[in-house]
Amino acid sequence: MDITIIGAGFSGTLTAVHLVRARSDIRVTLVERSGRFGPGLAYSTPDPSHLLNVPAGNMSAFDDQPSHFLDWARSADPSIHTGSFVRRSLYGEYIRSVLDAARSAHPDRIRLCHDEALRGRWDNGSWHVELRSGEALTSAALVLALGNTPPQPPPGADVRVFGHAGYVSNPWNVERLRAIDAGASVLLIGAGLTMVDAVLTLRDRGHTGPMTAISRHGVAPRTHRSPSKPPVGRRPPEALDRWDGSALGMLRILRAAVADGAAAGADWREAVNSIRTITPQLWSRMAETERSRFLRRLRSYWEVVRHRAAPEIGALIADLMAARRLKIRPARLESLAPAGAKLEARFRPRGSEQVQRMIVDAAINCLGPDTDLSRSADPLTRQLLDSGIVRTDALRLGLLADPEGRPLGADGRPVPGMIIVGPWRRAQHWEATAVPELRKQTLRAAGLLAGPSR
Repeated sequence: MDITIIGAGFSGTLTAVHLVRARSDIRVTLVERSGRFGPGLAYSTPDPSHLLNVPAGNMSAFDDQPSHFLDWARSADPSIHTGSFVRRSLYGEYIRSVLDAARSAHPDRIRLCHDEALRGRWDNGSWHVELRSGEALTSAALVLALGNTPPQPPPGADVRVFGHAGYVSNPWNVERLRAIDAGASVLLIGAGLTMVDAVLTLRDRGHTGPMTAISRHGVAPRTHRSPSKPPVGRRPPEALDRWDGSALGMLRILRAAVADGAAAGADWREAVNSIRTITPQLWSRMAETERSRFLRRLRSYWEVVRHRAAPEIGALIADLMAARRLKIRPARLESLAPAGAKLEARFRPRGSEQVQRMIVDAAINCLGPDTDLSRSADPLTRQLLDSGIVRTDALRLGLLADPEGRPLGADGRPVPGMIIVGPWRRAQHWEATAVPELRKQTLRAAGLLAGPSR
């Protein structure tokens, strides 16, 4: 039984590992255009300041072996403990080691293919995938594990900006960030975790110029507790049993849970953590209108309290702000255009009708991954969407799929032989990017594809 997986980051790699463990007759071809098998984009950064946003004790690749990563990390550095926030590059090495171990244990059953998928079609009970090299793969099933896409263009950006030397469209291109002059004035468009990564990269290379981050709410990511503590295991608020499915109702319930917890001496993070495992079920209870309202009104606040930074990273950002080397301003970007060798940004501060102007040497797009796959430049994604094989959801969060991750075609039925793992399942789960969720998702996907054990 041959299975093709497109994308070899965490989701694709772990799906491959689970598949060869599940059945002795399964062979997997793992296709990755970058040539990086295992780390993916998230864990390929060479910057030592880029740390995991989850403590080491909760980063095992395997749900049934909770200390798997911690034991592996401690074999190299005994000082690492459950609450440590380690380098993301170290975690990338770990995922690669998991892949290497699976290939050693199951010889010739995981093929690594450094290539790019261009087209896919279902014919005569098999998937046929054409690669850029000219090779054609035929398999019983196709797994889409393409991961996050680059940020969408900034609002109001002049088309000439995209070819400007001072504009950085991909904030994860560390070499491009390091090429920015140390004394340059920098505009960071967005104030989330992507902004934090960009600022740390600039800081590490000795950047001295002023940095200004703008976002609609001007709220930086919150941090984990310091020192980090294991989750308390608090139950979700009982009021959720009577929740009306509205975004406002959810906000009120969480606020009340935070207040009740504080009165009992509990940290606010415990209230947020208490709904982590049931987030997909809560999301499924929300009507499309309420999901849309959540995305418009509450998403920014949810992101900063749910996806938190390591305590030491929060301290570094606070130091930069105290030294006035970094400013975070609540504002809406109106336009971005070339101004000779520089860039001109026009923005409207929150609560003001007056548009202000800023001239900077460089601008970095830190808006985070673009969830609207209809804008994707990936050739396989474009072909699958243009041919109607798969469809995006109404809110453009990912692909329409059933609860098991099988994409729905134009006829509303699951596409035969195809399954999605990773961020493209936001439309069904909302939370589909962190390791604790993805390790369950990949195991379930592999189980569905493999069927009964052999």
